[in-house]
Amino acid sequence: MRFTNALRRTFAIDLTFAGTPEQVFPLLCPVREYDWIPGWSCAMVYSESGVAELGCVFRTGPDAGNEVWTVSRYEPNQAIEFVRVIADTWVVLMRLALAPAGPDPAATPTTPTTPAAPTTPATPTTPTTPTTTVRVTHTYTALSPRGTTAVGEVNAEEHDAQWRRLAKLASHYVTTKTMLRPEKKQEQQRGRAD
Repeated sequence: MRFTNALRRTFAIDLTFAGTPEQVFPLLCPVREYDWIPGWSCAMVYSESGVAELGCVFRTGPDAGNEVWTVSRYEPNQAIEFVRVIADTWVVLMRLALAPAGPDPAATPTTPTTPAAPTTPATPTTPTTPTTTVRVTHTYTALSPRGTTAVGEVNAEEHDAQWRRLAKLASHYVTTKTMLRPEKKQEQQRGRAD
């Protein structure tokens, strides 16, 4: 039998999230993502606890191609991994590793007199706000010719931009306990692009 490896590509980014690993890790859950990711949608297939846990299975889609996700590693406050599958397209191993990073050197104190933007509440941070470094790694493996095309089209810049956006959303939620909503202009543009 002749064997040829399928196309495989890996993308990784290191990000800084506001908050401690104990604050950030619980947000890396399909149920909790409703709290901080605008437009997030999933369907839980199996979870004994009702949230992310080892062996938890859920679906996203149809925009994501009816992807099935399984939690394959679950180490609270340290690491979580998902295996994502779109039948006849790809398998994605998504790893997130967390580590405390200390105070946020870029944070600036906010005061009650600092006005917030109308659509974006001020994020109450101080120079001592704890942060967490999250290493996000995606390994895409094609399952078919269609998958080879899809994996080949994954773009490193878009991958990194998406994760920087998610880090911003999660950090906002950790510091304010509110979801950062897109501005109406962005929503209108997104509606036209969909």
